[in-house]
Parts: sequence; C-alpha cells; structure tokens
Amino acid sequence: MQYDPHSPASRRALAEGILNALTNHSFMEEYDERSGERVLYRPHPKGVRVQVWTSVDRSSGLTRDVGDDAIRVCAVYRAKDGTDRGILKTTRVNRVGEVDAIVGRVVARARTVWGDANSAPRCNRCGAPTFTSKAGNQVCAELCWK
Repeated sequence: MQYDPHSPASRRALAEGILNALTNHSFMEEYDERSGERVLYRPHPKGVRVQVWTSVDRSSGLTRDVGDDAIRVCAVYRAKDGTDRGILKTTRVNRVGEVDAIVGRVVARARTVWGDANSAPRCNRCGAPTFTSKAGNQVCAELCWK
C-alpha cells in the first residue's frame, strides 16, 4: 500500500505497522511528557536505550500530518543524576513510499543504532558512554570531569 499522508486510513496503517513491528522486536512504550508522540524504546546491554520517536500521535493514533516531523531513532544514556543524554543518532526516516518499506526502514535504523551502541566509545575515567559534542569532541555522558 502506497503511503498517502493526506489519507487518515493510510496514516493509521503506517502507525499500526510501526508500532506492531517495534513491539515484535521487544520495544516497549515510554511516556514522554515533552512530546505528543508515542516513543518506544528497547534497553541495550551496554547501559543505554534505543529509542524510536515514531511520529504517531498519542491522542489520534495516526502518524502526524505531512511535514510535521519525521521518525527518529537514537540511543540514550541515563546518567546517575537522572538526566537523559543522547549518545547516538541516525538520519531520520522519511514517511514516503510503501507503508511496508517505511516500516522496514524504521526497523533497519533501530538495528543500526543497536549495533553502533555495541561499539560506542566509552569514557577512560568512569566507563560511561561518550557522545560527540557540537564542537566535534568526545564528551563523557556522565560529565565526570566536572
């Protein structure tokens, strides 16, 4: 089925496809009060969570309207102080093409982030994962140098 962002039936089919595929891959829903979309995650053995920001609206159950946002996949580390810090990201998944192809790209991006989390650099001091700052430096997600 070709995805049509102007068709509620198509938007519902994509939303259901994404949620079913991620649930079948052991992702669980995480409520994020900052967003009106459904966020799913899967814990990773390296102490991070792979998150998928689905663009599925919590109130309507449909993917968001055209141009509102894209699907994003990332890895997040929860520091000891409770702060979530993004450590890995991929390019967004655009909602164009066949519904099954879009769902397949979401799962493929989640697998990419999962694999990248296995080899993500760690801090030499505390062992926490590191992320790349805006300046291009590797920074400890625990901010242990402070």
